Amino acid sequence: ALVFVKGDNRMPNLPRTVEQADPWRQTYIVTDEGPCYRPGDNLYVLRPPRPDGAVTPLTRFESGYVAEPEVSWDGQQVIFTRREKDSLWWHIWRVNADGSDLQQLTHGPHHDVGPAYLPDGRIVFASSRIGIRDEYHGYLCTALHVMNADGSDLHPIATNIGRDNEPAVLPDGRIVFSRLEVFYSRNKTELTLHAAFPDGTHDVVLYGPERRAFWSRLDHGKRAPGEGGNAPLTHRVLRITQPQPMPDGRHIVVSTPGGLTLIGASRATEQLISPDYKTRAFTTPMPLADGTLLCASTLKTADRKDVDIALYRLDPQSGKLDLIYNDPKTADYEPRPLLARSPPPVLTDSASRHAYSGRFVCASVFNTQEKDVAERGRLVRLVEGVPVVGRHATHTGPDPVWKNHGGTFARVLGTAPLAADGSFHIELPADRLVHLQVLDSDRRVIGNQLTWIYARPGEAKSCAGCHEDPHTATLPKQNALALRSPALSFLPTGHEFTYRAKAWMKGHLPAEVEERTRTVRAVNLLAR
Repeated sequence: ALVFVKGDNRMPNLPRTVEQADPWRQTYIVTDEGPCYRPGDNLYVLRPPRPDGAVTPLTRFESGYVAEPEVSWDGQQVIFTRREKDSLWWHIWRVNADGSDLQQLTHGPHHDVGPAYLPDGRIVFASSRIGIRDEYHGYLCTALHVMNADGSDLHPIATNIGRDNEPAVLPDGRIVFSRLEVFYSRNKTELTLHAAFPDGTHDVVLYGPERRAFWSRLDHGKRAPGEGGNAPLTHRVLRITQPQPMPDGRHIVVSTPGGLTLIGASRATEQLISPDYKTRAFTTPMPLADGTLLCASTLKTADRKDVDIALYRLDPQSGKLDLIYNDPKTADYEPRPLLARSPPPVLTDSASRHAYSGRFVCASVFNTQEKDVAERGRLVRLVEGVPVVGRHATHTGPDPVWKNHGGTFARVLGTAPLAADGSFHIELPADRLVHLQVLDSDRRVIGNQLTWIYARPGEAKSCAGCHEDPHTATLPKQNALALRSPALSFLPTGHEFTYRAKAWMKGHLPAEVEERTRTVRAVNLLAR
């Protein structure tokens, strides 16, 4: 048997629900579309999972929305996201596989979405409880959180000024998820593939920026207004969403503008597996033990009234697509098998809830693709992005949301000389959004990190270099010189230099303009 969502083929595309989304729900590109991207009406069970199987309701809500079902490891429970009719907020609910013991697990004025069971029985999900608005359109951000199976001990394991989406669990016990963030090299929101331990440490990009050229050249066929309409293919290129691990333990299937795609162990490879992806849309993939995939699909129709999302089984090797179930009157999607599975290993937590700081260690900024950094780098600067709490537009008035392109307030947490080998070792406040800059001897920016990073409490995060090639970079043969001394304190004291770091005033601009912005223009904009 399998559980799935039934809803309207013309899914809601309304303020406060889902905005600017494509009618097929295969990918998304801005915070407007979330935090829950494919709302339906109720959960149903198909037994057996074939066109002549019996369909019975698992939930019987008369109003509101449901979305994102996931099944427990023993196959006995289903967790899902729900928003009640008169509420603004999405929350996590749970129901037994036989429809009994329906419970709401989270409450309050927050969005709690995208739940998945961890190997130890806890639940990972994305939540707006971090209290941050995104720097692009001013919507509430979501970051990864975990809680016990009964909703207790709820706490964040990440911070983000965009969106953490749709976590799943890899065979090695890590969490894989899609992260929406503003890439300053393009000044557009994009979604990349990340992985982290269940305590949020060891956050790493699995796939994304290095493959932007591939996706910008790919003609993925008919596009809808929610995908950028007639915008060039280079518009908001990276849309890597809905990750799920394949049974081989080496690949992850994701939903992209080019249909379902397998991401391999290398950040430089991908395999498009959807047949006819220019004319068909594919969404909500779920791998099966034999290597085939459950998914939902529809023809890419121009008119929402002609959308017909149905359940299919896809063989990635042959491209064969077999219909499992289709009700032409409803959208049928998010298929999840109701069966027991062996959970992955439980990873040990290393983050400390009592710590207030973390550490960054870089082996050498000279290990880089940036010529000026290798030749002229002398200092490292750490800048914190403090989220702006106000908005120019409230999303319910007539003002366009682009007026919220406010970026962050920035404060310089510290500047220090690099060690002779180009290494540095610094202590910074935990769970704060920061980015690094490399300066020359005149304190001009010659290396500028183009997205935000953070350290979890007590975490020591390390890297081999500065914008190094992740596939060819090698670790130094001896310990970094900076590790011979205690970490330099880059903790805030309250007297930091502060300026307005608008989204379009960072890496998109030449270094000399960045300096002018930071020292003159943005200072004058501080109170605006």
